Amino acid sequence: MTEPILEELPTATQLASYRIIRLIGCGGFAYTYLVENNERQRFVLKELFPCGIMVRNHDGSIGLHSSQTEELEIWQSAVNNFCTEARVLRQINIPSIPQLVDTFQANNTYYIVQEWILGESLEKIGVNLPTNQREDKITFVEHLLHSLLDTLKAIHNEGILHRDIKPANIMIQDSDRSPILIDFGGVRLQIGGVTRNFNERIWSLGYSSPEQLSTQGIEQTQSSDLYSLAACFYFLLFNTK
Repeated sequence: MTEPILEELPTATQLASYRIIRLIGCGGFAYTYLVENNERQRFVLKELFPCGIMVRNHDGSIGLHSSQTEELEIWQSAVNNFCTEARVLRQINIPSIPQLVDTFQANNTYYIVQEWILGESLEKIGVNLPTNQREDKITFVEHLLHSLLDTLKAIHNEGILHRDIKPANIMIQDSDRSPILIDFGGVRLQIGGVTRNFNERIWSLGYSSPEQLSTQGIEQTQSSDLYSLAACFYFLLFNTK
């Protein structure tokens, strides 16, 4: 029996038509990699890997620690959420959100491929915003705010809540300094103003709304995303959460 190892896929691993260049990050439910295709175009590849219940084998495949009911339920919930993220990315087609490029299955799990955004997150930039000589900080912050409000309006009009808006999930592009909202792993769909498929708490300290922090199952609405966006701009203006 192959002994499992707990780690991300190594550099140069080939998945479908994509080769891994390096690991970008790891969350509780996914690894994210920078990859390139056969034409040397670069993309972001997200691999479903719920930490704590999964192990990786030497051949790259993953499996559950055990077949206990609880782990099976967590895995199925993670798969459902991952597929919801893919559907949302396919549904939304606006420049301020990374475009979905591909989806596929391999290694007993699921993968999402998105366009690669060249830039830095607001979390890394902090209060050192990339303004130019004709533009002060306040003017640039206003520009960011208007752009992100337009982005939220577009996704809310599609009945989608992001639920994890924070500086780490807002990229500033190198090319034109426009903001890109990333990481739709916590999205939820709304039908008739009521959140559907809401089965887990998503929150980030200092940026999530009170209803997201509540353990009482308080309904989340579009105002929850607006609260988080306002908290991001408080951070930018005053360098504190």
